[in-house]
Amino acid sequence: ATEQSRASLPSESQFLLDALRAHEKPEEAVAIYRRALEAHPKSADLLGNYAVFLKNVRQDMDAAEAHYTRAIEADPKHANNLGNYAQFAFSRGHREDGLAMLRRALPRADATLLPLRVELLFYALAHSAAPMQLTVAQMKGLVGAGVRTGDWDFKSSIVRAALDGTADTGFLDDLAGVLGGKAEPEILDVYPVWRDAVAAPFDPAALGFPAEA
Repeated sequence: ATEQSRASLPSESQFLLDALRAHEKPEEAVAIYRRALEAHPKSADLLGNYAVFLKNVRQDMDAAEAHYTRAIEADPKHANNLGNYAQFAFSRGHREDGLAMLRRALPRADATLLPLRVELLFYALAHSAAPMQLTVAQMKGLVGAGVRTGDWDFKSSIVRAALDGTADTGFLDDLAGVLGGKAEPEILDVYPVWRDAVAAPFDPAALGFPAEA
């Protein structure tokens, strides 16, 4: 597009809103994302959201990975994209890549990204990426403060944890239900690891994920 025609195109945020609204119509959503990325090829938000769509809706894992890679190249410090790519890598059995993304994402999940903090701690629990008791304590602090993740899907993490034997999937299932607002935190008290944990503040460094120099 010429510079003049680019100026008349929707903004990144409008493209993203249109695409999210169209997720139940996959072909329409694909068309919107493609138009959006023609206009804004280095938008980390658009690339990252398209990667999530490709993974969850289209089930096109190769295309999803390509767009996650582009998203992180566009903004290497984008905490949401780093966290989503961590989940994606773990779920495909690429543990080292998942750990690398988690290591970058956790210290960047600032106080404006509370749901992301919970998501990242969930991945750490599911994939034995950090000391369990410390991770549960920090999760308990956030859950006790009312932090929830809405309709974010943890299923692929739970499936991978079952395959790898890295966590109690019953606990993960119930925790995912609490995080999604479908159950109360009290249901987790049947698990000693949760019941005995003392809520602690979010501190990635204590889990072995210090901020990068």
